[in-house]
Amino acid sequence: MDSGGLQERRIGSVKVVIDSHGERITEGNSVVKKLQNNYSEKQYPTRELHQVRQDTIQLNESRKLAESATAQAETELFSAKKTAKSLNSAIKESNLRAKPQLGPMEKLKMREESEGGKNNENSQLAKVLRELRSVKRELSKLKLDMARILDEKRRAEKETESSVSKMTSYSSSVESLTKEIEEINEENVLVELARIEALKEYEEIEAQKKEAAKKHSNAMVESRKKMNEMIQEIENSEQLEEKLAITVSDIKMLENVKEMKEMDKRLQRSPESRLALESIEDEFEATKKELALVKEEKATALQNLESIIEKTMSDRASASRDKSTITISKLEYDYLTGHASGAEEIADKKVAAAEAWVEALKASEKEIRIKMELARRETRELKVEEDRAVNVTEKSLHAKEIIEEELQNRRKKYEAEHLQPEIGLSRKSMNRSGKRTPARRGKHRISASPMVRNVPRSTSFTVRGRRKVLPNLVKFFSGRNNEANVKHV
Repeated sequence: MDSGGLQERRIGSVKVVIDSHGERITEGNSVVKKLQNNYSEKQYPTRELHQVRQDTIQLNESRKLAESATAQAETELFSAKKTAKSLNSAIKESNLRAKPQLGPMEKLKMREESEGGKNNENSQLAKVLRELRSVKRELSKLKLDMARILDEKRRAEKETESSVSKMTSYSSSVESLTKEIEEINEENVLVELARIEALKEYEEIEAQKKEAAKKHSNAMVESRKKMNEMIQEIENSEQLEEKLAITVSDIKMLENVKEMKEMDKRLQRSPESRLALESIEDEFEATKKELALVKEEKATALQNLESIIEKTMSDRASASRDKSTITISKLEYDYLTGHASGAEEIADKKVAAAEAWVEALKASEKEIRIKMELARRETRELKVEEDRAVNVTEKSLHAKEIIEEELQNRRKKYEAEHLQPEIGLSRKSMNRSGKRTPARRGKHRISASPMVRNVPRSTSFTVRGRRKVLPNLVKFFSGRNNEANVKHV
């Protein structure tokens, strides 16, 4: 009985072990299914790789648990087989023992039935028979359990094979994912390199832009310097022209004085000539008045022209802000293109006036030649500078800004001089180099006519200058006439 209870406990423990491991194996299969579902849901390769690695680890653990469960089940099966063999041997021994005792047992039963009594041997035989029946039942149960254990073992082996196949498929998918990740990493490296190259190109472009802006600013500074130099040279040439105009006017005055002397001599000869001289003087005064009126009209016309020019330039500047070109009138274009020829004509006329002045005054030839050479050189330089200025104004796009700045400066100067006339007359203006020079009023464009230019000086100053020059020249000519008379005598 004790051995039968022990076998029952062993069989029950084997069932419990098999059931627990069977549940674990089914749990492993559910984990595999979960892994498959998770693997199908993943989209990004890195997350998929991480999830697959975790799933493979869990699958390895479940496989190890299944292997340990199968090993334990095999040990339990081996022990159950041993117990079954021992039970079979015990049954055989009991059968062998029971067979020789069966005949006397039946005889005893018949005898007991006939006699109606029982003894201890019969009770023992009954117990043995009951034990044999119970052992047979346990043996049949054990056979059923062994068949069920074998089925579960086969099922566990199939599940292990399926898990191994899934492991191989997962490993292949892991390899493909690793390859894809490597390709993605290579693409990321290429993208990073392209980004670095793009940044380098952007930095180079920015450096080129800065260098171009620097060159442009330097070119603007150089052009402004050249413009200032040209303006200074034009001012110097204007001063020279003023001096030449004064000398020409003085020469004309001397000629008039000479004519007046001759007329005086003639008047001494005849009273009619005196009347003619008075009429000539009246005409001369009238011409002076007319000349003054013409000068005033010219000054007003120049002021109006300057205001019109400023207005047109301001309109042009406001219109050309949205454009890359500047539009000028035909008159301005003709002036710019014909300024060189006009300057050449002016220079030729200056040379002719200087030569006439030299012939009239009979000065030293050496000084006159030097002055003529200097005048010619200055006229050539002026012509070259004016040609260069014309080319610069035609070709350079930046001349627009320079002209606008110059016009703004002139407009400011004009407004300052006309808004404060009393202060402007006594104040000395500042030239471009920063030195203070005497203020000159009404300095406008250079006239190309051979006549005496409208030199904007005060009448008192010119009269005083002429009064200082005329006595000296009269003395000079009178001295030369006296010497000639003495030689003639």
